[in-house]
Amino acid sequence: YTTSDIIKISTILGRLNSHWKRVPRMYIVLRSIDHLPLLDDLITAGLSDYLFPMTERHLCNHMQTSVREEFLKAQSRVLTKSLSLELGKEGHHCIFSHEDSVPFETQAKLGAGSFGEVDRVLNLITWKEFARKRVSRSLAFRGRRKEDVKHYITEIEILKRLQHVHIVRYIGSYTDPRFLAIIMSPVAQMDLSDYLARTDPSNYKELRTFFGCLTTALQYLHMEDIRHKDIKPQNILVDRGTVLFTDFGLAFDFKGEDGSETTGKVNRRSLRYCAPEVMLQESRTRKSDIWSLGIVFLEMAVVLKGQSKRYMDEFLETHGSNYKFVHSNLAALPELITTLGHIGDESDNLILEWTETMLSEQRDSRPTASSLVETIINTSLEEEGVGFCGLCCMYGEDSLS
Repeated sequence: YTTSDIIKISTILGRLNSHWKRVPRMYIVLRSIDHLPLLDDLITAGLSDYLFPMTERHLCNHMQTSVREEFLKAQSRVLTKSLSLELGKEGHHCIFSHEDSVPFETQAKLGAGSFGEVDRVLNLITWKEFARKRVSRSLAFRGRRKEDVKHYITEIEILKRLQHVHIVRYIGSYTDPRFLAIIMSPVAQMDLSDYLARTDPSNYKELRTFFGCLTTALQYLHMEDIRHKDIKPQNILVDRGTVLFTDFGLAFDFKGEDGSETTGKVNRRSLRYCAPEVMLQESRTRKSDIWSLGIVFLEMAVVLKGQSKRYMDEFLETHGSNYKFVHSNLAALPELITTLGHIGDESDNLILEWTETMLSEQRDSRPTASSLVETIINTSLEEEGVGFCGLCCMYGEDSLS
């Protein structure tokens, strides 16, 4: 059976029995060995197509030995390549030909750009929803656009290594005749940019926890010898109160490199969040990530102080060098910090202190992610009633998902 065959059988089963629709592989195997009456019992016991390939352990309590042996032998008929699409780093990259059916149905468009698109998809085999990011394979042969494909492959390789509650989870990847695709989880409600634009005082308690959680995730990346290189609100997702780093297309894995410095061109779409050394095309280090996160923290703090991103821009455009990006208007930063300190909740002034150190012009003066995590968590423990970190990261619990 091909993936296309299994999807067709699932559709037909849906007209007969809504429960059977979700287990077409089990249906096929049991019918082929003349034991279809067992299907409802197996579904009730919690077995599903997601468990293929099944083993003795899965079946030992649900059927006789002889039937078990028949089932295990017959299951090879339904072990299509699409099964490995949800195995994460344990799976392998799938290649679908013109004859194959990619087992994903688009539910909604989440975003698009010159590189490709992101959409919410439903796996027609397991009936789970995921985010799918895909880029046209034709870009691989178009001059400078080859870089987009290289970044895409980098993202796949890096995501496969990562496992943290505040980093999007890699589910699988595939190519078909037109696209190269990454499947990820969760399908987030919005990015941090949208969240900050909508936030009001009722969300402030939740927003405060993002500081510690994001720093903990960055600490994890740096401990894994990975620099993100493109930290900005648009690359931070918010899903039911949880923040997650995403978009590792520009990330750099310096495991095995001599040191952790690189140089490279500035990403024009992320100028606002670039560190001074990046703007000057000098070597980048982990501290360049700290700067970028510092700008994100500053925007979050501005919102907690009852203001907006526009307020921050207008302040910078009328102070110091009159430039709205901090990397080129460091003279205005202390005055902005002081002004924010006189409005809003006084307890949030601690955030301004951390942010000012993260935005030091000299990168050696910026804190490491590890030292910043320690500062934020200790502050949260000391300041009664103020939580700058979620419980998921507060007490040194294992944040690995």
